[in-house]
Amino acid sequence: MSASSFHNGLAPVNHITGIEQIIRKLEQGTTLIKLDLKTRPEKRIFSIKLETRQLICYRQVSGKRLVERTGIVR
Repeated sequence: MSASSFHNGLAPVNHITGIEQIIRKLEQGTTLIKLDLKTRPEKRIFSIKLETRQLICYRQVSGKRLVERTGIVR
């Protein structure tokens, strides 16, 4: 790789841009399927809050997001 493809000589510029895109998507909320052996699969929205370092799990009910669980990201 050429020296121009690295940012500060540490990581490729595209890699940093990709990480920023992932963080933005996680802040907006990502829909995942919650699996449980006892119940049917359910869609949940997971998002992160960088300011408080929280992972939040939402459930969609009648067009509103109800907080189901929160946790601290370390």
